[in-house]
Amino acid sequence: MSERIENGGQDVRDFDQLLVDFYQHERQLQDVPLERMLKKVQPELVPPPVEKKKETFSWRELFSRWSVGGSFALAGVACVLLLMPQWSSQIKSLFSPQAIHPTLGQASPNQLRTRGGEDAELSIYVKRAPQPRELRSGHPVFSGDRLRLLARWQEGGFLFIVHRDARGVWNPLYPESPRSKSLPIPAEKVLALPGSLEVTDPSSGDEELFGCFSRRPLSYDVVLKGLAAPRSQGACKKIVRFVLRRKVEQ
Repeated sequence: MSERIENGGQDVRDFDQLLVDFYQHERQLQDVPLERMLKKVQPELVPPPVEKKKETFSWRELFSRWSVGGSFALAGVACVLLLMPQWSSQIKSLFSPQAIHPTLGQASPNQLRTRGGEDAELSIYVKRAPQPRELRSGHPVFSGDRLRLLARWQEGGFLFIVHRDARGVWNPLYPESPRSKSLPIPAEKVLALPGSLEVTDPSSGDEELFGCFSRRPLSYDVVLKGLAAPRSQGACKKIVRFVLRRKVEQ
């Protein structure tokens, strides 16, 4: 409240006494509603600011919103995961020959489990009618499925996601360029990775996604060394593995 009342020019500190004198005088003649007296100072009565409630969304609500949105362009991912950019009617192949490292061969047995614990998570949503739903590791994906990726790390840091096809060929996924370094991921927040991926083409077997969570940004080559190590995570603080089950077509 300001120090003066604009309509009457009366000091606020005298306002209480003004009400007492006015009410005692008028009470002898008639009952005066308090509302009538307050109208004189109503412009000065400013309600306190109401704090806006911050909207929070569950992962499912987040991807229900995504279901009506578009996708962004990506390039240089695996040959069986294709992207349909919002600004193009053509489906582009994300196969990038310069990103292939076939000499790494099959993943080591030590990688056939999730490493890192519950504080590092990699989640995938698949767009199927009527709404997107969460896809579990090891569950099947089909041609035409569109996928969105989310990640969360309680500690925060950096994230590099790579794809390995059924032939043992590795390719960078997020970021898509083998010359780029890991993406920043905030602590205790869900990171919705940009773009959507469409599953196409027949596959010769299951495919895998690996999330390398690190304290510092890593190059693609450093990430691959950590994934290929039989008993070590290398520079990756946490590694999470996600299996995309593919139907083998003869």
